[in-house]
Amino acid sequence: MKCRKCGQKAVINMRQHKLALCKDDYMEWLPEQTERFIRKYSMFDRHEKILVAVSGGKDSLSLWISLSGSTTRRTAYTSASVSMAASGIRNRRTPSHAVLPTRTD
Repeated sequence: MKCRKCGQKAVINMRQHKLALCKDDYMEWLPEQTERFIRKYSMFDRHEKILVAVSGGKDSLSLWISLSGSTTRRTAYTSASVSMAASGIRNRRTPSHAVLPTRTD
């Protein structure tokens, strides 16, 4: 399966979008889609403060990364803060906890 944008080997196939993308194109596509839906539904504007509660799972971390501009995006919601929401399930931390900022005060 090939990336629809560049023709390289695709790492993800999103059947609901009929779209296969390589890693680089996916990392570009995801923040664009996030931005599109924020604007479409008037969720908040770029000047509002946002708190994203993350569980450490791939969905919540992807949202936080998209909002904080940690990818190669030209725009970011610079007021996006993160809060870790530990569910206590299985009483363990996931490897994704390592990417979250730690409190310094």
